Amino acid sequence: MKCTDLGNGVYRFGIVETTLPYPSYSYLIKSDSNGGIVDPGSKDRFTAMLPLLNALLPIEQLTFLIVTSELPDACSSLPLWGKAGFRGKVIVHDSAALSVRYGEWEGSFTTFHSEKIQIRFDKNRELLLLHTPGLPTAGSICCFDRHSESLFSGMAFGSIGRETVDEDEKAPDRVAAFHDQFGLTNAVGPFLRTIFEELKPTQILPRNGPPIRETIRNLAAMYGNQTNNNPDNTDSKNVYGDIIAETNRRLADVFTEDDLHSVLEGMSHPALRSMTPNLEDEAAERLFHSYFDEINTIKGTLWLSVIKSIVQRETDSAGIPIPEVFTRFETEISRGIGGLTEEIKTLKTQIFKLQKSIIEASDDQLKDQVTGLYNEVFFEEYLSSALPTTAKNTLPNISFVFIRLDGIVDLNQQYGSKAGDSTLQGLANFLMNMKQENAVFFRMNGPLFACLLQDTDKENAVEYAGRIKEAVGESDQFIDKISVSAAIVVLTEITDAYLETERLYSSLMKIAKERIKLLDKMGPGSICAKSNITLQRSSGTVLLIEHDPFEADLFRRILEREGFETHPVTNGNQAIEQADLYRPDVIISEIFIAQMDGFQIRKRMLESPDLKNIPYIIISREKSDASVQRAHDLGIKYFFRKPVMATEIAGVIKLLIQEWTREHHS
Repeated sequence: MKCTDLGNGVYRFGIVETTLPYPSYSYLIKSDSNGGIVDPGSKDRFTAMLPLLNALLPIEQLTFLIVTSELPDACSSLPLWGKAGFRGKVIVHDSAALSVRYGEWEGSFTTFHSEKIQIRFDKNRELLLLHTPGLPTAGSICCFDRHSESLFSGMAFGSIGRETVDEDEKAPDRVAAFHDQFGLTNAVGPFLRTIFEELKPTQILPRNGPPIRETIRNLAAMYGNQTNNNPDNTDSKNVYGDIIAETNRRLADVFTEDDLHSVLEGMSHPALRSMTPNLEDEAAERLFHSYFDEINTIKGTLWLSVIKSIVQRETDSAGIPIPEVFTRFETEISRGIGGLTEEIKTLKTQIFKLQKSIIEASDDQLKDQVTGLYNEVFFEEYLSSALPTTAKNTLPNISFVFIRLDGIVDLNQQYGSKAGDSTLQGLANFLMNMKQENAVFFRMNGPLFACLLQDTDKENAVEYAGRIKEAVGESDQFIDKISVSAAIVVLTEITDAYLETERLYSSLMKIAKERIKLLDKMGPGSICAKSNITLQRSSGTVLLIEHDPFEADLFRRILEREGFETHPVTNGNQAIEQADLYRPDVIISEIFIAQMDGFQIRKRMLESPDLKNIPYIIISREKSDASVQRAHDLGIKYFFRKPVMATEIAGVIKLLIQEWTREHHS
């Protein structure tokens, strides 16, 4: 392990004794009396790093550890930091919080859900943390230190290294190869270029790679440009030779020209020994495949893993199949560079699977006592932690199947009060026996189950729900013949509302409950995958409880003109039902309402964990000392006497929504 002083209070820790396919670093940002670590690193590096750190700054004086992603090489050492005396905070994006929250870390940590936050750890040191779209893991962030003008880029601008890793800046293909290897998407390019224009960093300090100073703008331009470097090769007679030439260029830059030349000299055919072979005769295709077979024979799958992405891109552009050697050794290629590619793929799958540490964390709060499945509380937390706030075209392909046991009331009436629970328990076991590898099941309230299906579109989700419905209907494992109905929602249906409010769970359940409600009209054993509900961008959602149809329509028009999605109801039972369905941002209620008055409605909502925190406004012609006191006792902060000014009410609603946003995303 070596510590390098990069100037301006920035230090880099990295292993130099062993040559790695790519280097991995942690960084210390230090002031006179305290400091913090960006990317605390993996367990195997911690022991060597600790004495070097203590020589610069005792671990007790560290105020934060910033985790730029949930990959093990970025944060698996966290428990060791706590045992060694670190008492500061771990800072992580909310999408990566599962790695911290349910790991072995027992100290405090801070999550942020917004696109950026600022932190300060002394009078003169301010850091800007930015959520980075387009990286392989949802919680990826980068960090800008204004004092040193350094951008700690996390996985962005990583590099495939070699012994002389600090020369990587002069070999940009090593960065490009890293970019290709780990599937950094086009979304990161525009983001980083914007950052460069706004922040103007003088150096980039990636987690996997050396400092980048001279070629910052050139490398920024590379992101977002995954088009073919030789767009005219489809018209070239030497298409096979052109692809080999592009491959040779990548290999020479990632490794060394001498190393590549030694490989080319060992090629069986003279035409393949050139950096830019001319393959235009009838043997061109055979020699093309022979080249990659011999690369594998001489250098193995490590070299194939470096070039796979560029070869895939070039062959796709030319309209020819990728050489068979890449499919024959697909698994080995995925593990070629230190196993990190496979690690990322596994992580992206397992982020939607239940982790053992979560199971052990708090069964009483997170698991349903009847079925043993995770409950609705955990379902909500799971979604907010696991899914990114990102562009629509980069959201995961996820479907949700809500499965409802039909006729549970009839079961209890016919067979006794415990029949329903017994059947739900049996249904849970039945569902788990039919569980696909990409499925996660949860028990919601009442007779409802939720199934999250990763990498599944609506058509396949409907097909899966149909198989479950048929199997349950044909089964004789239950106390009586039963049926289930299903409502299907896909993630892309809730994108607009999610991107605007970041309230994924509310947006999801808004559509789900509408479709579950439609199941009542469709009858037992139905499947509903469509509804009239849409989630348009709006200033917020308002539930309006008003007994007078004329005033209700007037209020609705006013609120909709202000940009609010408004749902009017005229009685207490409708109010409770619609509040549970739409989970509005704000509720406005008259006092005098049929079935139960406005205060009774508020009291009922306070008894519901899902509805109790929704801001509640009273607007009524009746406003006395007694009614004001009753409103106060029920936690109602705003009480207006009719008639009221529309702009005043709209302003209060916007204020309440802003307060909610600050409380949940600060």
